[in-house]
Amino acid sequence: MDTASNIRPSLLITIDTESDDLWAGRPELTFENIRHIPRLQKLFDNYGVRPTYLVSYPVATSEIGGHVLKPIVRDGNAEIGSHMHVWTTPPLVPVTPEDHRYCPLATEIPYELLAEKMANITRVVGELSGKRPVSHRAGRFGFDHIGLRVLQELSYLADTSVTPLMTWVEPSYTGGQRGTDFRSAPFEPYYPSEGGVTRRGSGPLIEVPVSSFLTRPLPNRIANRLARLPRNNNFVRALRWTGFVRHGWLSPGRQTNGRRLVGIARALIALGVPTLNVMFHSSEMAPKTSPSTRTEADVEDSYQQLRVLFEYLVHKVKVRPLTLSEFAASYQRTLTAPHRSL
Repeated sequence: MDTASNIRPSLLITIDTESDDLWAGRPELTFENIRHIPRLQKLFDNYGVRPTYLVSYPVATSEIGGHVLKPIVRDGNAEIGSHMHVWTTPPLVPVTPEDHRYCPLATEIPYELLAEKMANITRVVGELSGKRPVSHRAGRFGFDHIGLRVLQELSYLADTSVTPLMTWVEPSYTGGQRGTDFRSAPFEPYYPSEGGVTRRGSGPLIEVPVSSFLTRPLPNRIANRLARLPRNNNFVRALRWTGFVRHGWLSPGRQTNGRRLVGIARALIALGVPTLNVMFHSSEMAPKTSPSTRTEADVEDSYQQLRVLFEYLVHKVKVRPLTLSEFAASYQRTLTAPHRSL
């Protein structure tokens, strides 16, 4: 029997809901991908999945954003959270000569400016959804102890900016480095420390990492050790070359397929991780609005990958579909529930 069949983890779908193809670095913003969200929501509804749309400031204040997202929230089938991009969220104080190309991170601006930007996006997302947002993901995964402090001050309950096994450290425009190294972060939800967001602490905000691991279940000790090896390690390269096992995360796209997504989910369940957090961008589910969906065929392939994953998780594993805030509430209840002696 599949080991996953005896375990009922929570399934979360967290979608960065933003402008078209932000990877292109264009100064003008378009929102064609937002028109395709009703089709995506219909897929979720068919499987009883409850997504969390993490919405950027331009989408929240756009006409199309309100037209598409307000009815979904009204139906009670989804949650709206915030997704803050420094270069598109007011106050628009230049960080570099070309912010739309460089895309500055929240970790590159001072606390005062970050707090102001987060307050602004919290306000407009609340106006869009009709209730104050309590879930968040940082743009470009730019999250550190200062971002944690700001979220806590704004009474956020959940963040999902951490990507285990991955580092986003890269050269900055100043000649130094920017980005956060999440390679040592836990795979399972945790309360991050104010001394470092990849370490466990005791604050009020829960971190729900994006689900990433190996593409097949292995014995726990072997899987943990192998997953933590650098991707350029010769042994890891050999395993990848043979196709025996790969690193990956629960995200549809051109670099994966439905079978691999199911493999990652099975491996995480076998490891005992209580959440499966599927992450992607709204622009990755519409044609010509992201690098991974240049054609209709690309979009259909991504939809098919999600169907394969949901067929397994919803019908076989019997997961608990939750939004981010629903999971945060259930996790807190689990921690505070009285223990019964046997």
